[in-house]
Amino acid sequence: MQTPQSPPPPVPVAASNTEQKLADAKAWMQFIQIASLTIGVGLLLAGIIFFFAYNWDAIHRFAKMGIAAGLLLVVFLVVMIAPMHNFTRNIAIFAMCVSVGVFWIIFGQAYQVQADSPTLFLTWALCIAIWVYVADFYPLWAFFVVLLAMGVIPYNHLLIPREGWELSIMMIYTAAWFAFFYLTPRWLPSRTEAPSWLLNTLFVMTYYWAISSMCRVVFTDSGLYVFIALIAIAACIWYTMKHKKILLFSWLLFGALCLLECLLIQLLDLGGIVINIIAMIGAFIIATVVIVHQHKEWSKDKPEDNNN
Repeated sequence: MQTPQSPPPPVPVAASNTEQKLADAKAWMQFIQIASLTIGVGLLLAGIIFFFAYNWDAIHRFAKMGIAAGLLLVVFLVVMIAPMHNFTRNIAIFAMCVSVGVFWIIFGQAYQVQADSPTLFLTWALCIAIWVYVADFYPLWAFFVVLLAMGVIPYNHLLIPREGWELSIMMIYTAAWFAFFYLTPRWLPSRTEAPSWLLNTLFVMTYYWAISSMCRVVFTDSGLYVFIALIAIAACIWYTMKHKKILLFSWLLFGALCLLECLLIQLLDLGGIVINIIAMIGAFIIATVVIVHQHKEWSKDKPEDNNN
């Protein structure tokens, strides 16, 4: 007589897409550690800066520079000697780079060397360039890009002293950094790949300056740097269609609609407020429909992304 066999154990059901995207306890703990460390370092630097700012008049200029140099030296020794996690070390390097700027600000104010001029930001960026490269920490890279922009871009009016140079210089600058971060893993395999938030930010800035340049051409009848703007727009379209990023596609579409509206206003002399509002609402509806349709099409082409 055969004994009844027990039924096989139920096959575990695969987690849904929503459950797979939820963070577990380990991920939450890592996030809390990173957030608390970042906020703590930021508050520490802010406290030190505000303390000396409050007692600024009572401190001799040599003492001010000595304190700033001592703080920079202490952070440098901590980075070089103390054993720590890579992320913690990168945060310390970030704090050291900020301390470099604090020292130059104090030096500039003590000796009246125009501390608020672009020279300060350019000097600051050049002094921390080696640490930015060594750390390979992209928040620090973003900080370096901003410093270099504040130091380099204001001087370009000496090279291009014509109306409208600001838009073109900003477009070229952001496009160059976007190309650098996008191509760096191919040129330097030892470098980490740039995160999407940095590439997306530079992409949006490049496209924004390009569309702004084209809109300026529409209203001023000036063909200044149109060719450069068209190249930037074409490159943005190529990148978006290649990587199929719906967020960037949305920016492309809204930028194109803004340029189209500028053309309609200029050519048809539609200067009424009601007409402009109707045109903006219509453009928003059309853009939303096209974005939803394109998102569905790209979702069909990449079914494996549903599990990510």
